[in-house]
Amino acid sequence: MEKKMDEKMDETRDPEFEWVRAHWDSPAPTPGFHERVLAAYEREFGYAPPWRRWLAFRVPLPVAAAAVFGAFILALFTAPYFRGPAPQSSSEFKTASEYRYKPVSQPRFIVISQGEHP
Repeated sequence: MEKKMDEKMDETRDPEFEWVRAHWDSPAPTPGFHERVLAAYEREFGYAPPWRRWLAFRVPLPVAAAAVFGAFILALFTAPYFRGPAPQSSSEFKTASEYRYKPVSQPRFIVISQGEHP
């Protein structure tokens, strides 16, 4: 098995290509290269407002999808925290009859003057 892997690796290597790749230097940019790049940037964004410059920023799809998924998960787990305590179920509420509430037949009114206590 290892022998087949070694043979396959040798087949993909070209000694001439390896030599060229090891000794090749990229050519220097032309004299007007930097000016052309700066002029193209000025044409595209020179007088544009800052928000337009930010809209030209591109995000790869997997990164954007991961950000949206992360925001969804964050919203899902933090939503109960911001809602406050959970409402009590209807079985926990007691009615007036459960407290043995009895209406007063003859109410007693007490008038308290300024400074007096009952």
